[in-house]
Amino acid sequence: MEFNEFVKKHHWYSSLWADVVWVLLGVLALLFIFGTQYATGGSGFSFSKMFGKKTEPVSVSQPAAKIEDPPQVISISPVSGDPNVKIDSPLKISFDKSTLGYDVNFVVEPFSNFNVSYDDARKDFTILPKGNLDYARDYAVSVKLASSSAKLQAAQMPEIFRANFKTEPSPPPPPTPIEEVVLPKNTAGVVQDSQVASPDAKITDGKYIDINLAKQQLSIFENGERLGTYMVSTGKRGMATPTGTFHVMAKRGRAWSKEYKLYMPYFMAFTGQGHGIHELPEWKNGYKEGANHLGTPVSHGCVRLGVGPAAKVYGWSDVGTPVVIHY
Repeated sequence: MEFNEFVKKHHWYSSLWADVVWVLLGVLALLFIFGTQYATGGSGFSFSKMFGKKTEPVSVSQPAAKIEDPPQVISISPVSGDPNVKIDSPLKISFDKSTLGYDVNFVVEPFSNFNVSYDDARKDFTILPKGNLDYARDYAVSVKLASSSAKLQAAQMPEIFRANFKTEPSPPPPPTPIEEVVLPKNTAGVVQDSQVASPDAKITDGKYIDINLAKQQLSIFENGERLGTYMVSTGKRGMATPTGTFHVMAKRGRAWSKEYKLYMPYFMAFTGQGHGIHELPEWKNGYKEGANHLGTPVSHGCVRLGVGPAAKVYGWSDVGTPVVIHY
């Protein structure tokens, strides 16, 4: 076969292969161009777009800053609930850590002026009242705390701690001041027969008690016979013991005076106004009126007997026994 005839017979094969080659070269050129743009960050076509693959942004979370717990009250003295706090006691409050960087406010209710001191770390605080607190009163201590950067007023600060206590009860009043007296010769309070001012009975039937205010003596009589005479202390000027004829209205072994806050042992009432015959009085703290007051009118109107005679007269008398008081 000749060459020309061969070319004509196989022309379509050569033409087809030439087209295929040119198409492959074109595809490779396009892939090279667009691949370069994708690698360099250029816009346009990308492999991810071509194949439908999505790229997600990478997020790196930062750890949250640690928030430090604020200081807390760990102790207070006196302890909350104490029912017997001394009126001059300082209040001591301690925190678990320094309060530097915080505003601290203390409120004492009922209001009381006080000074506040603290250590260098501002962990231990001392609250000292200006003057004493009141006796027998309930108090509350409030502790408020806020960050200094918040710049809050005291009324806006949150309360983090509260304590309550009660102060000690009032002490008993001191004995009523009296004028200095001359000590009697017989401090036991028994009057010798030769010194009795009223030896004769005014009532000869049954029992009766005779009280001589001028001589400060009390005598007991039964059926006209004097059984004993004892020194007493009757009402002072302005609070004199009443005169007249009375009778024992009631008896009580240990009476309590609400007005004068004292005990009256072997009490025998003879008026409805509170007058009575009783032993030397005594106060809650154990203080007892001295026997040296017998023989001098220093009472608030009652008739005071010494230790011993008071128990004897109390045991001897009956409710209804007449009491004659005179000068």
